[in-house]
Order: sequence, then C-alpha cells, then structure tokens
Amino acid sequence: MSFQIKQVGRSSNLRDGSPLVVPFSTNGVDYQLVTPQKVTLKLTDQVVSITAALDYGSVELLTWPDRNLHILGMEVDLELVKGNLSTGIVAATDLDVGVGSTAASAQTLATTMIDYLEKQDLDATDVSPALQVNVLGQSTATFPKQLADSATNKLFLNIGLPTPVTVDDTVTATGTIDLYVIDLGNGIS
Repeated sequence: MSFQIKQVGRSSNLRDGSPLVVPFSTNGVDYQLVTPQKVTLKLTDQVVSITAALDYGSVELLTWPDRNLHILGMEVDLELVKGNLSTGIVAATDLDVGVGSTAASAQTLATTMIDYLEKQDLDATDVSPALQVNVLGQSTATFPKQLADSATNKLFLNIGLPTPVTVDDTVTATGTIDLYVIDLGNGIS
C-alpha cells in the first residue's frame, strides 16, 4: 500500500519536532518518537590486569542487547592509576588506551580493539594520568555505528604498553564513559 503526500506540516520551531507527514488516505501513518538516549558507564576502581609476558590487557565494560542500535558517539572521562610496582607500570610508563568491540590481543592496539575510541597515547609521567576525549572526528574509530546483531555487541577498555615491563601489574580506571544511542528496536514487528 502506498501513500500520497497531501501536505507536510512543519513546526514553527524545530525544537517542537521535525516535519510530520499527513497521509492522503484515511489508512493513516503510525509515528513513533525515536530519541537518542545517553548511557553512562560509571567505573569505580575498574582493574585492568596486564601481564609482563603480553604487555597488554582488557576489561569488558558492557554487552549491548541484541537489538538494532545506532550509536551516535561517545565521551570518555577517566582517571587511570598505574599499579606502580617496581619494574612494573611506574609513573614513567607510557600507556596506549582504546575502547573497542573486541578485547586487546596484541601489544599494539589496532582494528576492532580501538573501533570505539582510537588509540590514545598517554605519555604522562605521573602515576594517574587523565583521559578526557570526545570521539567525534576520529579518523579510525568513526561514528555513527550500527549494531544489528550480537557479533560486535561488546565494549572493552583496552590498554597496551609500548615499552615492555618485567612484572605483572595493573591499571585502575575510575570515571565515566557516556554513549549516545538510538534504539531502533529488535527487528520487524
């Protein structure tokens, strides 16, 4: 069944909503308001363990529901505290940090290990560097993202060490990660 557009009503102020289509027939058109939602992940002393043999580590932050999700963007505001063990992750140890749909599997973070937040080089010389970034405008981790199945429905905080360490250590993350999402439902109803 097709509809012929009789008129387009536009609100005087765009804050009142987008233009509405008025159908020519009496069959009608169903409207459903679809608005972005802000999902805030609050991390409190979230530990990322890093073994000396691998020089990288990950922690799973969330599993998205198996729905059609449109992810518009992300803001990260974290303080990372290095374990500071002797010959481990000390104040002078550089960190590569990213957020991705897969856990880190190499010392050099790449591809799906950083497809939400591209690799951030934290070359700070203190024990607790800050990571504050908005992901819009990234060159490798682009938005918006469309999640239509459970194949890529996880979110990981990934840390790689450009310079190897000789003892197992940790990095602890505290702060927030805000994700902006539109839920398009779970398929055809």
